[in-house]
Amino acid sequence: DGTTAATVTTTDNRIQGDSLSITSSASFADRNAGVNKPVSVTGVNVTGTDSGNYTVAATGSTTATIDVRPQSVFTGAAGGAWSNPANWDVMPDGANVASVLIRAAGAAQVVFDGAAPAARLQSLVNGGNLLLAANGLDAARISNTGTLTIGAGASLDLSAKTLEGSGSLTNLGALRLANNNIAGPLLNAGSLTLSGTNRLASLSNSAQVSLADGTTTITGRYVQSAGTTRLGADGVPSPTLAADVVIDAGTLQGSARIAGSLTVNGGTLAPGSSPGAIGIGGDLTLGSAATVALELGGTRPGSFDSLAVQGAARLAGNVVVSSVDGFVPTLTDTFAVLSSGSLTGTFAGLSSAGAAMTGFAAFQLKAEVGGVLQPLPVAGAGADPATTAALRAGLLNTQTSMQSSSAQSSSAASDGSASSGLSASSASSAAGSAAGSSGTGSGTGTNSNGSTGASGSASAGSATGTSSGSSSGTPSSTGATSSTSTSGSTDLPVVRRSAVSSLELPDAPPAGSDKSSSREVRHLKDDKKDKTDQKEPAC
Repeated sequence: DGTTAATVTTTDNRIQGDSLSITSSASFADRNAGVNKPVSVTGVNVTGTDSGNYTVAATGSTTATIDVRPQSVFTGAAGGAWSNPANWDVMPDGANVASVLIRAAGAAQVVFDGAAPAARLQSLVNGGNLLLAANGLDAARISNTGTLTIGAGASLDLSAKTLEGSGSLTNLGALRLANNNIAGPLLNAGSLTLSGTNRLASLSNSAQVSLADGTTTITGRYVQSAGTTRLGADGVPSPTLAADVVIDAGTLQGSARIAGSLTVNGGTLAPGSSPGAIGIGGDLTLGSAATVALELGGTRPGSFDSLAVQGAARLAGNVVVSSVDGFVPTLTDTFAVLSSGSLTGTFAGLSSAGAAMTGFAAFQLKAEVGGVLQPLPVAGAGADPATTAALRAGLLNTQTSMQSSSAQSSSAASDGSASSGLSASSASSAAGSAAGSSGTGSGTGTNSNGSTGASGSASAGSATGTSSGSSSGTPSSTGATSSTSTSGSTDLPVVRRSAVSSLELPDAPPAGSDKSSSREVRHLKDDKKDKTDQKEPAC
């Protein structure tokens, strides 16, 4: 009954027939339930007709049991404080009460405050509005048909305990679930840790959720409006989140398998925890406000973050890459960061963080779609290294060919002889071309018919020439060249705008084809522009 009072009976060795009575008072040392608890008997007195013939000790003792009270009911007679005994038929504390009943919703909020004594219950039946504002309430089974809130600064550990009922559960403090079945909606605005096997009706997060291990199944949806969801813990197998997940803001990070679909409307998707992977059993949908953060720690699979999508991947938003463990990628390194059944959409852009990522290019990120590797679609991404190498090789081959042709023409003009009827026009043009790299030049040729060829001159890296007359057969021509050029025959060739006005690179070849043979450089001539441009591009 919540008191220390005890009722005792006495026996005595009176003579048969004598009339007397023995009075006393008795109490337990405390009011807590227990077996074989000491009982003190005091104020013993003998009364009656024959009492003068007897004496008795003034005190005595015995032992007795205080049973656990089956149930205490919150009456709310003095407000909502759990700690006020006036609000209870019997105040629950310690392990004295098996069950607490808070009646149906509509009454004032019941607050388990800091002044309330700790209570260890077999069950808590909440049909009202209960706020756990302090620690100290422990119940093996909670039946919640109303509203149960864990306040900021308070904690509730339901590991291997039972929470039943379709009422709502709101966590503002710290909540731990392990092997629990929550039939009502769960709203987390504090710290929530999930481990073991859990089954939830729905989960909304605006703070911190950690899925440490095991499998958590959410029959409804998991929606995050802010905060962080961390999947997995260091040194343990990756957990499974069996749910359709929607991230509207905040961060989703770690390594795990999401058995449903993942939609990231906003916030950051950061697979791994230096580094790791997230597997998605359904589709991946990224919104325009989403960011995918990737950490690169090497070129081996598993040393960089990745996403494995069994369904369709729909891309949008941006990509941010950073380095971990001191890794510095080179321009030719590639990273297959995404695999999916199908792929649509494009990332709006890519940025990198840290000095180690200086020069990192979007084409280094790859996606495997239906088993075929391809560049990850990023708007504005440049050509990949293979394309750049093909362009460079084609350009140098063209330059070498042009220099060789120019040198042959110049040589023929210098010694005054040519085969197959080299005209004076060719001689003078060659002389000007030979000098065009860094100085001036002139060439003169005399045809067999007595006409004099044109002279060519060049300055500041250009060559022009005009000619008149023609030759036939084997001409007896003379020519001379002069130049102030300081470059020798070993100089790299230059490309003259008179020969190349633009470069075109075809589309990338189909997968599996020979990239080196499928890419070529086309040189487009523009004779009109030749006569006006006075500068040559550097090699």
